[in-house]
Amino acid sequence: MAEGLPDNEQFILLHDNATSQTANDTKNWLDRNNIMYLRDFPPYSLDLNPVENVWAALKRYLSIHPASSLEDLWENVNMFWDGMNLNFINTLINSITNRLNNVLKSKGRETAY
Repeated sequence: MAEGLPDNEQFILLHDNATSQTANDTKNWLDRNNIMYLRDFPPYSLDLNPVENVWAALKRYLSIHPASSLEDLWENVNMFWDGMNLNFINTLINSITNRLNNVLKSKGRETAY
């Protein structure tokens, strides 16, 4: 398994189809390293990607903890990351079923969460 990724056969990588993630080099690397990934994830599906909630939480945290320098910013980001609650992460992961069901119910139209 690639360094930094879980050694778990049930792990499936989800990315948002950014150009760097859909490049042949990236796909080939994932295949060579036997990393399963969702190949047909709709592009620009921010409402389906739980990591967007992490970015939103980070932005809220940084608005409360403003940085006066790049070093302060880096420290604040690390404080947020180190303090992220495992329950928050698991809630985001477990929410994917509801997110997908909402997309199906709305026939693919943008939904609010």
